[in-house]
Order: sequence, then C-alpha cells, then structure tokens
Amino acid sequence: MKRGETRDLVELYLNEQIEVNKQISRDKIVKIADLTWETYLGNGSVFVFANGGGGAYAGNLACDFANHPFVSDDKSRPMDLGVRRLKAFDLTTSAENMTGIMNDLGPDYIFSQQLLNAGVRQGDLVYGFSGSGNSPNVLEAFKVARENGAKTISMTRGDGGKVKALSDICLVVPGTSKFPGQIGGNDNNMHFEDACSYVTHIVTGILRKRVNDTYALENDK
Repeated sequence: MKRGETRDLVELYLNEQIEVNKQISRDKIVKIADLTWETYLGNGSVFVFANGGGGAYAGNLACDFANHPFVSDDKSRPMDLGVRRLKAFDLTTSAENMTGIMNDLGPDYIFSQQLLNAGVRQGDLVYGFSGSGNSPNVLEAFKVARENGAKTISMTRGDGGKVKALSDICLVVPGTSKFPGQIGGNDNNMHFEDACSYVTHIVTGILRKRVNDTYALENDK
C-alpha cells in the first residue's frame, strides 16, 4: 500500500466519523442522560454489558459512572463522603460468572442470570451495547430487566434490530462505511463502538455537573 493510499484511508475514517457525529440523535442522548440521572436520584443501580470489543466500552461506562462524577476536577481528592455515589456494575468482568453460567445454562443467559442474581428491580437501569441489535444474550437480559421493572437503554446500528422493541431508549448510530473492516456485516461497526464511548462520556460529564450543582460542593471552589 502506498503512503498516499494510507493517508486516504485515514481521511476516509475521520470524515465518516464526522458525518456520524452530525447525524446522531441529540434528543436521544439527552434522554439517556436524564434517565441515568433519575436512576441516581432514585438510588437505583446501573448494569451494563456487551459482547466482544464492546465489553471494553461497557467497562469504561461502569468505571466512569461509579467514579468520575465524584472526584474533584483536579482529581486530588474525592467528593465529600456525604455525596451518595452511583452504583454501576459491568457484567462482562467476571470470567467465573460468565463461563459458569455458559456451562450450566448456555451463552444466551450470561447477562440475564447475573441480573437475576443481583436482584435487578424497579428503579434500576440496564445498558446494553449490540452492533446488530440481535445478540441473544443482550435480548434475554433486556427481557429479564423489563420483567423486573428496570428501564433499558440500548445502543446499536443499522435498523436497531430486535433490541429496539425491548428498549425504553434505543440510540441507533447512523451511517454506513467504506472503511476496511467495517463493511458488509460489520458495516459502520467501528464508528458504532466509537459512539458508545463518546456518548457515555457525554453522559458522565453531565452527571458530574448535576452532582456538583445539587450538592453545591466546596471542593471545586
């Protein structure tokens, strides 16, 4: 591959990403932020999961939600102990849980069984990332979440797949791609995963501001 061709691919990816960012639903992101905030105010728990590489974005979400809104801006100290934290759990972290459930019940239940074990309930919020929107283990988890009164947020691409009907909010990442590695069945998948990251970063920042405003915290003044 010639250097010019490599440069063209770099430009292609970044230009496609710009178009995705222009088209992604701002209203849906606002609704995601509001529902997450409602969950915090109601002392609910957030559960998140995804398959494959998406699991990294699930882990980042859980880490950010549990920690980032509750430290000072210079990260030198936590917020006051009286500031209630957001309980956020990544269901992709335990190989023991996932392989145990897979061995006993099958791969379709690796997330739903963990939700049941955790006592998912009304007031909780469940995030699921699925590029196809049809991942059986994500669908099964959303069914369990809704049956137990929890709210559901999905991020997906294409037409939204089956998860759309099981979601209180479904954010479909728009667009199509010509970039190598995200054509055909993987169309737009890299841009989808990028969006999983920056959408949840937006929500994290909004949580941080609302926590700070609510408690009128002194440690950032």
